[in-house]
Amino acid sequence: MLDDTRSRIIQQAQARFGIAYRLDPPPDGVNNLDCSLYVLQVLDAAGIPLDGVRTAEQIRQVCIPIPFAAVRPGDLLFFEHTYDAAGPAGPDGSIASHIGISLGAGSRRMWDANEAHGVGETDIKGDYWQSKLFDARRPPGLIGAEPPTVAYPRGVDVASYQGNPDWSKVAASGIAFAFTKATEGTDYLNPTFARNWREIKSAGIKRGAYHFARPDANTAEAEALYFVQTVMVGGIEPGDMLALDLEAGTGPLGDWAVRFMRTVRQMTGVTPLLYSGAYFIRDHSIGAAPDIERYQLWLAAYQEALPPAPAPWDAVTFWQHTDKMTVPGIAGGVDGDRFIGTAAELAAFGLPPGVGTGPSSTSDEDTILGLRRAVAHLCDVVLPRAAAAASLRDDALAEGRRIRAEFVGPPPAA
Repeated sequence: MLDDTRSRIIQQAQARFGIAYRLDPPPDGVNNLDCSLYVLQVLDAAGIPLDGVRTAEQIRQVCIPIPFAAVRPGDLLFFEHTYDAAGPAGPDGSIASHIGISLGAGSRRMWDANEAHGVGETDIKGDYWQSKLFDARRPPGLIGAEPPTVAYPRGVDVASYQGNPDWSKVAASGIAFAFTKATEGTDYLNPTFARNWREIKSAGIKRGAYHFARPDANTAEAEALYFVQTVMVGGIEPGDMLALDLEAGTGPLGDWAVRFMRTVRQMTGVTPLLYSGAYFIRDHSIGAAPDIERYQLWLAAYQEALPPAPAPWDAVTFWQHTDKMTVPGIAGGVDGDRFIGTAAELAAFGLPPGVGTGPSSTSDEDTILGLRRAVAHLCDVVLPRAAAAASLRDDALAEGRRIRAEFVGPPPAA
């Protein structure tokens, strides 16, 4: 979630899309502009005027140096040896010859004006741009505008490596939420899951369960069924959270992820999160899958500054920022997380009220799951078909009879 000033910068950068590039713009600077004039116009329109400067190097000198890992959307990136730079050089001996508006650390994208496309979005992950990128700076108007990280609710995520945490001590330390690994693939059950699931809630901590995916070995539906079957033994109650941990596999994985999460949502009423890293999302075309953005993002990014959301997400919902956090009640280092929102927003996240399954009291889990699948299928497939067009009514009724016979049994005799 961006603060208002950063949002205005990105909006103003995008609003100038398609304006032609020209090294020597006309005096009005409206219809044609170079890289530095573009940035100055954007900042001015966003409420951060930089008076008395004109060139990329002059802009660099009036902005505040920041490490590349701390770059956030709206910060500025500087390049050398791209065009004939206007001097003089800065105190470090460098002269910026090109400037762009970053979309955040790790995104490798920026908005700029260049001769290849005029004003537009530029992918800078290639060798050309990376070899010329030498500095990152923050406009003075953004200093002090950062949302304090400490204000975001703190959480942890655990697996069997952490043994048996003392969740009452964890709660007393101020941890607001905790995810515990439940399953992996279709045959691994975390031996500490049942205890964690029960005791996290008993300690008054908001709880979540995650599944580690093995998409090269199994179908999405089979893994979703195994995950849900495991979690439902302990009950899924209002406020509980579910997540898909996707960090292994080959080839495009977006469709697999959507099918897994859709199946979980249909069976439980919980819209699961997707946990992954920005580069894994990019390298496996996860963001290209239709409807993937409806599942909110839990992003792994071990850095000090809040990471930007990779496309197509607009925001990061949960942020795993370290794997070495020290928390009373948990032995050794543990993954540390933040919920990017308020405590009230966190409380409202997860399974809506009135939809919980409660702990299972029967050994016939397949029956319970079958009934839930039947209801989900009737709601998501049969009824929409029936409502779509009168010509499909007979097909919808036939499908309803088939599902009832498969999962519930034949209707009672008239």
